[in-house]
Amino acid sequence: MGAAIGAVVLLLAAPAGAVGGFKTGTTLVREYTSGAEGKARQAAYVAGVLDGERIVAEFAKFRSPICLPPNVPTGHLSLVVHEWLEKHPERLNQQAANLVLVAVKEAFPCQP
Repeated sequence: MGAAIGAVVLLLAAPAGAVGGFKTGTTLVREYTSGAEGKARQAAYVAGVLDGERIVAEFAKFRSPICLPPNVPTGHLSLVVHEWLEKHPERLNQQAANLVLVAVKEAFPCQP
């Protein structure tokens, strides 16, 4: 399972603003605040991370800890991630995919 998650994260990683080949939280904040095009790139990245997480969960047959409401707009998910990053500046140097998953899990946890 760990290898599958690692493979998805590698596929989602972007070279710009990277640490060890991975996009960082700093890059996501910079994109979100750089205008419409950057905001669109950040939203696409967030959507890609969440799509990857869903695929890995199905492939590896584990229950995702993230329970998104039906039809949640990508722009809203992007805003959730951006606000989380602003509240956690000490983590901006970490891998963006992990930060996206943490932020969205906190905002949309599955109920036990």
